Amino acid sequence: TQLTKRKDHQGNGLLFIEEIILKNKKGDQVNEIFIGDYLEIEFIFTKNINVDMSKLIVSCGFEDTYGNRTNEWISDEMQHDFTKNRNSIRLIIPSLLIRPNNYFIHYKFMLGTTDPKNIADSLHFAKQIHIMPYSLFSESMNLKEGRGHEAIVMAKFI
Repeated sequence: TQLTKRKDHQGNGLLFIEEIILKNKKGDQVNEIFIGDYLEIEFIFTKNINVDMSKLIVSCGFEDTYGNRTNEWISDEMQHDFTKNRNSIRLIIPSLLIRPNNYFIHYKFMLGTTDPKNIADSLHFAKQIHIMPYSLFSESMNLKEGRGHEAIVMAKFI
């Protein structure tokens, strides 16, 4: 289902996510990657002309098929500058080290603070991605042994 047709968006609508595009390191659109691979999550949006992008806070994360949150990236805890972004924001993850599984992406775009009244757009189960355990063509890390429930994954918003 296209995001624009979904009826379960929450927020004041000052900024609205129309599409989420997942890309690999080559810039190809993907729906699955191997453990440890590069991932770019691009949020395409429309916004009210009065939206001050310097006040934008973006939260994005993964949920498993049971709705358990496994990872979360929040822009106000990371270096970022959204003032040059016109209609898209990208989250760059150089190496996604999480367990093989099917995950759903959720997001929340807020203006000014994380107070619920400042949510511009929020959606759960917005996009699905499949993380595969290994590549037949290259060696990858086995995350089943000696790892906790959540991994620390380096990333940056641009």
